[in-house]
Amino acid sequence: MGSWLPQADDEPWRRQAKDEPWGEHDEVIGCSRLVCGDCKVRVKTFDCMSFSVAGPLAREELPAIYEGTPLSPPRVTWGTRDRIYLCKCSIAEIGGVKEVGWLDHADGWCCGGHPNARRHVPVVYPSAEVLAAKLAAPTSSLWERLSAYRHPYLLRIGWPAVTLLLVHADARVRERALAFVEAWTVGFPVTSSRLLDLAKRCPPPYDDDDGPDRLALARVLALQAARLEPRRAVIEHALRVLRGDE
Repeated sequence: MGSWLPQADDEPWRRQAKDEPWGEHDEVIGCSRLVCGDCKVRVKTFDCMSFSVAGPLAREELPAIYEGTPLSPPRVTWGTRDRIYLCKCSIAEIGGVKEVGWLDHADGWCCGGHPNARRHVPVVYPSAEVLAAKLAAPTSSLWERLSAYRHPYLLRIGWPAVTLLLVHADARVRERALAFVEAWTVGFPVTSSRLLDLAKRCPPPYDDDDGPDRLALARVLALQAARLEPRRAVIEHALRVLRGDE
């Protein structure tokens, strides 16, 4: 979904996603047949429109708009580069590109299929090694952009790369990786296993008893222990190992 993706009838289109973290040569598909699994209708689009300062329309207004009630100021702003998507129960404004299913208020939207399409090009995501190399670059701005993505993307694409960087040779990269884990609190159930492994094995540079990496690892694990009740005992044992108490 995206404001610059074409909406041809019954055909998936592809465009290069040059502003996405996975690189400038991969492609995304602009779906022209979105359907809502909740209200069972095809999602409509309104180009060059965005929400007004009053915010999105109320849910109870959507059925009438879907059936033909015009969208006009002051409820919306015309002439923008955004696109409004709506069905009878959900509405979204998109200015860039989002993957279907990653919207906060439209979880029921999905591709309705393209039976008459002449081509289909799947989205190709980068390997963990490729994204890790991009994140580790001295001038990389991808950390901020990656952190802005929602949990499903981070779980599928971001975390496999970040886990490699936890033992990167550059101390600054390791620091960024641990800071990412610390900030990604919703990912604690996933990241805790990797941190526990580092705490138990203490590979370089975590083998230094008073080193900054070891202290940072202990800090993040302590934060996870406070949030992950089922794993609290295991994490607290790892913390005692890190602190030399066992």
